[in-house]
Amino acid sequence: MYVAFFILHEDFSKIKSNLFKSVFNVIQECSKDNNICHLYFHSSREVHKFDTYFKGNVFTNIVLHHIESNAQSERHRAVECYNTLLAPNPYEYHWIIKVRPDLLFFDPMIFSGIRQKYPMDSIQARARFYFGPKKLKKNEKSRWYESAEAEQESYKKMDDERLIILDDQVYMIPVGLQYHAFKSSKPGPSEQSFWMGLVSNQTSEKEQSLEWARRDLPLKITEMHFVKLSDFNQYNLGL
Repeated sequence: MYVAFFILHEDFSKIKSNLFKSVFNVIQECSKDNNICHLYFHSSREVHKFDTYFKGNVFTNIVLHHIESNAQSERHRAVECYNTLLAPNPYEYHWIIKVRPDLLFFDPMIFSGIRQKYPMDSIQARARFYFGPKKLKKNEKSRWYESAEAEQESYKKMDDERLIILDDQVYMIPVGLQYHAFKSSKPGPSEQSFWMGLVSNQTSEKEQSLEWARRDLPLKITEMHFVKLSDFNQYNLGL
């Protein structure tokens, strides 16, 4: 399989090089599973900062690409990666996987066996917000360890599915949905006020999930075991 990793952050200079080790490990394991991995780095500064991890002939099936830009948000960074770097090249990627460079993955094999683990019919990530009938597992939620108040605000039991906002720290988009997922458009004001009225504070990931829902792209809440390293102590307290 061809797998594109979008590695995005507003400013790589704010991240210590050693914090990239966990992301490097999951990419390496993915490549060992007979996958061709192309990495798309996007940041406003020091976009080549993590290249040293991939030096040497051992990484023959890993290719690096870079874009340095002052994009306004994670959503805009992903769209820039797709339109500027990925769309013009001749490869068709079975998966696009977006990750932050400063995440700690508890399962280094998360993207190994990708052919069997993940259905290719939906955009997949943990849930930042979910209002609906499903009872989510702990690691299907991205705010369970923050506080009881945050969890109650973010995950509400309802008879009908009213809201899904996917976490943008890690998400996976299969080949059939990629063009529409990164197609640039703006939500109408009435739609935006309806969705955003369900949760406080407007964020890039809320706008992104709204756009995907408007395009009728299927969203799937998926169990993933990782944490942003700056949240690690808080995560441990929640265990």
